[in-house]
Amino acid sequence: MADIDQPRVSYAVRPRPNVGESLAGFVLRVAQRNGYTTESQLLTSLQHRKQPAFKEFCERLSLSDTERSRLFGALPRRWGADIMGVVLSVRDFNHESVRWCPRCLDEKGFLNGRWDLKLVCACVHHSIWLHESCGRCGRRQTRATVIAGHCECGSSLADGSGSPAPPHVVDLTHALGGDGGMKLTTKSPPASALVANLLVRYLGQFSTRAQPSRPGQVVGLDRLAVASAVVSGTAALLKDWPTGFHALLSAMQSTAAQSPSLRRSFSPLYRVLYVDLSDPWFQFMRDAFEDYLREHWWGLVCKRNRLLQRKAVEAHPRLSTRQATDTSGLTTAVIRHMAQTELLPSAVALLPSGRCVRTIGSEDLERATMAAAGGLNLGQASERLGLPEGRLRELVAANVVVPLIAKSGRQRPAAWMFSKAEIGRLTLTPDAPSSETVIPVRHILRYWHLRQSEPAELATAVLIGDLSAQGDGHTRVGLGNVLLNPLAVRGWLNTRRSASEATVSINEAAKTLGVKQQVGYALARMGLLRTTTAHCGDHRVVARVEIDRFRRTFVSLAELASQAGRLPRVALKELDAIPICGPAIDGSRQYFYRRADVSRIDLTTGIAARGQRAAVVQSRPGLLLTIAAPVRQAPDAPSDAVPVAEDVHCSIPHRTC
Repeated sequence: MADIDQPRVSYAVRPRPNVGESLAGFVLRVAQRNGYTTESQLLTSLQHRKQPAFKEFCERLSLSDTERSRLFGALPRRWGADIMGVVLSVRDFNHESVRWCPRCLDEKGFLNGRWDLKLVCACVHHSIWLHESCGRCGRRQTRATVIAGHCECGSSLADGSGSPAPPHVVDLTHALGGDGGMKLTTKSPPASALVANLLVRYLGQFSTRAQPSRPGQVVGLDRLAVASAVVSGTAALLKDWPTGFHALLSAMQSTAAQSPSLRRSFSPLYRVLYVDLSDPWFQFMRDAFEDYLREHWWGLVCKRNRLLQRKAVEAHPRLSTRQATDTSGLTTAVIRHMAQTELLPSAVALLPSGRCVRTIGSEDLERATMAAAGGLNLGQASERLGLPEGRLRELVAANVVVPLIAKSGRQRPAAWMFSKAEIGRLTLTPDAPSSETVIPVRHILRYWHLRQSEPAELATAVLIGDLSAQGDGHTRVGLGNVLLNPLAVRGWLNTRRSASEATVSINEAAKTLGVKQQVGYALARMGLLRTTTAHCGDHRVVARVEIDRFRRTFVSLAELASQAGRLPRVALKELDAIPICGPAIDGSRQYFYRRADVSRIDLTTGIAARGQRAAVVQSRPGLLLTIAAPVRQAPDAPSDAVPVAEDVHCSIPHRTC
């Protein structure tokens, strides 16, 4: 009772608070003016009273309610949990470190209470970043040194213009400091300091490069570098809303393991949106999230997603295979086959359990349903196009005809189905003038013995107009009934084969050279007929240019004897040239000579080559064989001397008829 009855004590110096002044800074300023060094010493002088220390403090200063409302922030440590000017918790304020704006400090000379907030990193008046350390020595400051305006090193803390802060960071700082009426995005309601601080704590750690493991728990927010990074991250996401937020969701979806679960794919942001930030003020974020799901989420959204809005669940465009069957009226086999052949776009995920999850877009399903409406099976399409079913299957295999559904493999797929549009593409209206002789495409395919890829190429040539279809220009006919000029088709076929057959087999090369198959292989083995490996790699082939080179370089004894009207064995004895291969040379079946050795011999007429000196030998009356002799210049002869021909020892007697 004695303590309560003590008379009221007033401070000798009673400074008045400034508008927006820091509550902790004001307490320190009063303590220094009244002879105390720290706030703790002032608190000790008030502890013998039984009423709260701050209440006694205000009474000793004779502070009115209006003057108290000027203060902002939290009391110093051990003074109590009173907070002035804003609805926040004690954990939102710095108690040890201090920040300041050098320009505000120079102009006003006191600490602004909003600088005590952990997430306030910029000055809203000058749009610059706050300071927390001396620009000269780098020492972090206390409230006492900032109020004094000088660091212990002697440097002034009120000097310097400061680094400019981005406009979107300054706008967010307004809301963090409790400036009512600030809208962070065009979709959000006005933000209070409480919701703004919650938003930054939970959202600021998310980025397209990394996501926090424990959102809302940020270590080191009392340090300016950490706090400014969190605030800048939040401001970047809120800028141009919801573009940045959707980019974040896309990055999370691409890096997460593929799963049909929303919670797993967007963890931990999913919990932040629907649990940690469940306040109605944050509904604009959940709306943006559900808009993203409607546009980009490949999986299903159903009633088990109880946290999502009902309208978001009902409006989601992705369907399961069963839902697609019920919606479109198509069978499950048809939908599954169209999805497997990519005629119906779908998204597939293989779960760790081995189960395959497939979803289909409602718009894609609608287009596929319209395409399948009135579709034809294989028999109907064959009859409509005038082609046998086997030929139609070949054209499908060659991608000339694209069905909605085609049977393949050993599984039990749906029945064949061709769309009306595809059948219409294969039905032509010929308008070329008719020739005297015409032939339908189906007869060419049946009787002309086309090679493996030629039926598909023929159909393509007709469809693109390389082969003119003949008709009256009014009647529509299927591809198999199109009439063509057989001469034009034959010319097209020969041109195609000539272009595609740059190489032939050794067997075909032997036939072209007029020798037996065994001789052709012997020439290839000796390297006289050069071969290469075929593209498939399983056999040797001969280029047509190589066949021409062989003809220009070599000649067989049989050909020489035929030209001279001799038997081959007789010509072999009478020719002086040495063969390069043959039965007596290497055991091969046929003699061959180099044309260079016999090219100057005319076995048919026996007339010497023009312009060359020759040795003439008359063996029998009636036949004259002339062999050109190589001309040599004598080594010691003058340059204008006449060259002398070598002796020629070659004579072939006349063949008796």
